[in-house]
Amino acid sequence: MCLIALQLHEHPLYKMILVANRDEAYTRPTAAAGFWKDYPQVLAGRDLLQMGTWLGITKEGRFAALTNSYDSTFSVPENPVSRGQIVRDYLTTTQSALDFLAYLQDKRLDYAGFNLLLGDIDHLWHFNNHTNQVNSLRSGIHGLSNASLNDPWPKVLKVKSHLQQLHLKSTFLDPNELLTAFMDTSLPSGKDAILTSTTSLHLEQETPPIFIKTPEYGTVSTTVLLVDHKNNVTFIERSYTKEGITGEANYSFKIH
Repeated sequence: MCLIALQLHEHPLYKMILVANRDEAYTRPTAAAGFWKDYPQVLAGRDLLQMGTWLGITKEGRFAALTNSYDSTFSVPENPVSRGQIVRDYLTTTQSALDFLAYLQDKRLDYAGFNLLLGDIDHLWHFNNHTNQVNSLRSGIHGLSNASLNDPWPKVLKVKSHLQQLHLKSTFLDPNELLTAFMDTSLPSGKDAILTSTTSLHLEQETPPIFIKTPEYGTVSTTVLLVDHKNNVTFIERSYTKEGITGEANYSFKIH
């Protein structure tokens, strides 16, 4: 499971504000975020098992991020292609976003369920391989976990509210506030715990917090991505094991 919150084109200082948690088995081998040796234009973490990634940006401004998606009516292929290869392939190609998405629509049944945010710093698209629909993201605040875009899961609503509160409080954004907000282990209660999405019911009951921590599986990284109106990028990735924070990578560059 993973969680993404982003704000597009509404902040006075930033055209994109994104915060994301990656949830994974603690034992899965992963490289921390950095510019890749084989593709120096790509800034992303890397899954060392399948050599894909879950979120990344390039020096040219291409961006992609992926979450798993669950739907009991969707048949998972017997030998699915790794979903992390989708993000990797988009970040390392020169193919346009819409051409790449058209290709994915033809190949969508090769993968287990996923949500994909893809495009560049000025225009993003959302694609879900269950529905096979491509939608342009409007300006505003969006949340994505393991159901549809902006599905009202309690933790999705909570992280969208965090972005809204930070936007109203000040034009200045402290990345540490965003990182801290995504380390919230509190459980939803009362009316906030009521689910309206049937696809997410069993998952959300098992792992409801923003930040997940179990003996073998949990949140292994939080990423903050800020892109200002002059195309200056701030990229921060904080890494975790079940014992706590293990490191932090910080990168700044200008998109050209």
